[in-house]
Amino acid sequence: MDDPQSDAAALERTLRQLILVNTLLSRRGTVLTRYLLNDLEPGRGYRVLDLGAGGGDIARWLVARARKRGLRVRVTAADHDPRVVACARRWCASEPLIDVVQVKIGESLGAYDYVICNHVLHHVPDEAFPSLLQAVYDTGARRFIANDLLRSNASLVGFRLFAALFLRNSFAREDGETSIKKGFRPEELRNLMSSSPWGPGTHIVQLPPGRVCVVADRPQADRPPDSAPVGQ
Repeated sequence: MDDPQSDAAALERTLRQLILVNTLLSRRGTVLTRYLLNDLEPGRGYRVLDLGAGGGDIARWLVARARKRGLRVRVTAADHDPRVVACARRWCASEPLIDVVQVKIGESLGAYDYVICNHVLHHVPDEAFPSLLQAVYDTGARRFIANDLLRSNASLVGFRLFAALFLRNSFAREDGETSIKKGFRPEELRNLMSSSPWGPGTHIVQLPPGRVCVVADRPQADRPPDSAPVGQ
């Protein structure tokens, strides 16, 4: 689906099917409730950057759930692919608290309270990791939350069964298998984060089915007064 010459209709079907994958398999609710929504205070506005936002379904879920809790959250949904950005703009047009933008890895991202990404890190080349993590840190965010894929045989077999039932006439099945093979072991993510500005405040969390997540807090000396480390 990253091929700029790929079929536009198949790409849109893929984005719609990835919404199903995110809904059923990504554990987005657990991750974002536990590590983002539970960290917010009523009465204050928060800015969230969703990197690699795809069709914007994570952004829509987050804004809707925050609204139900009486929290004020504005989300910038960012993606590098102009075709994906165009879809996200259509699908998010009715939500005034979502801004959809096009950015490239390592570009200046602006200022945010939280940066999140879902199924993005495994797409980042090793040589681009330092610039991405620095760009995320430079947003001033108090926390970086990256939900990604655990590389394992069980993850691959489980996804193949799911894809056979639900993912057809799109790039989602092939892309999903490739993504799992490029996914992470917890120690690999820990090593990648250790050499970044986030290093000391990084926690690696595993969740079934086949999730491995980075939850990284800004170091205490550089943290806004009202933010707290993971677990507090």
